[in-house]
Amino acid sequence: MGTWDKGLELEQVISKLKEELSRAEGAEYTYLAVLLTQSLNGCRVGEAFSAVQDFARTGQRELRVKVEKRKDGAERLIIVPPEVQRAKIDLNVKLANVKMYAIRKLKINTHSLRYAWITYQVKNNVNPGMIAAITGHKNLNMLMHYIQKKQGEEHLRRQLGIFHRG
Repeated sequence: MGTWDKGLELEQVISKLKEELSRAEGAEYTYLAVLLTQSLNGCRVGEAFSAVQDFARTGQRELRVKVEKRKDGAERLIIVPPEVQRAKIDLNVKLANVKMYAIRKLKINTHSLRYAWITYQVKNNVNPGMIAAITGHKNLNMLMHYIQKKQGEEHLRRQLGIFHRG
């Protein structure tokens, strides 16, 4: 199991979030809508939060939000998933509550969702430059560090398995 994405399988996480979202109401619905948006866009939780809040106000599913941790004013596209219903979003929800919900209820750190998305893209042979463009990484070297570390750990596990068969 990797440490940077906490071993999350993106497809399983998305499936669970969609299932939970279909039953949720009130603040919990909003928490899940933000986490699902984050999981499907590979963004930071704050960026997903902004997108979901803007969607609730405007009805636009495709939104440009400021890339966090960038001082150059860069924006990125976030698409709110079709499962998210505008009328069910609680605009009084706070970002800190989304993070706490993820930790307490789902037992995940929200940043692990971003890394799980990146890992999924790498496993599906998406060009690292495209991943960086989508995630808002200004420095491809930082993204490559994470990708190569993950790939190196997986390679080491495969190698160990090969040499222990005989």
